[in-house]
Amino acid sequence: RAAALWEEAGLVLLEHTEAHADAEIAFRRALERDQSRFVAFDKLFRRVRKRKENDSLLKLIAMRLEVTDDETEITKMYWERARVYREQGDNDRALQSLKDVTMLEPDHVGALALSGEISIKKGDFEGAAPLLARLATLDDAPRKQRLLSGIAAVDLYEKRLKEPREALGVLLQLYRDGLSTHKVRERLARTAARVGDWDEATKVLERLMGERDSSEGRAEA
Repeated sequence: RAAALWEEAGLVLLEHTEAHADAEIAFRRALERDQSRFVAFDKLFRRVRKRKENDSLLKLIAMRLEVTDDETEITKMYWERARVYREQGDNDRALQSLKDVTMLEPDHVGALALSGEISIKKGDFEGAAPLLARLATLDDAPRKQRLLSGIAAVDLYEKRLKEPREALGVLLQLYRDGLSTHKVRERLARTAARVGDWDEATKVLERLMGERDSSEGRAEA
């Protein structure tokens, strides 16, 4: 009962007065008595996150993970933890938290993007490429992000990992999903020819015959 009263007092202070610091004290006291109080946690969490008090944020996340069994909220907490670790420059812990996110939600757009970014910075191209390739296939991701992620995956497969067939798979997916640009189609034609997939190379070259700017370019296609 005391926890509920402190939580209610915090809401009154936060929503009807300027005593927001006192509201935070009330929320903390509510959580000291009952860590499962969601409203007190949520209000406090949002304010601490806004101020970027990362150490306090990590403690709040750890506390919430101990009491919640809601999978959506657990995923969110792992995601927030990953963002904090990344901001602190702790890439190893950030990656581990991101793995926790994608274990629960394999198609989490933010987690895939951040995992790919961190893996590239660490020089783990073999780990980054499939993450970015997967992101390029997700309907929930913005089209521009899908295209950029796909091209980044293709670059890794072709230039770092020497796996042109994997690169071709990503390019074909972009093409079939209507996400390719003129340059992407040219790259698709070259990559398909490089691995001997003449059917795909010919289809794209036939399209390029009508797309290239100059008569010489169209004739070359």
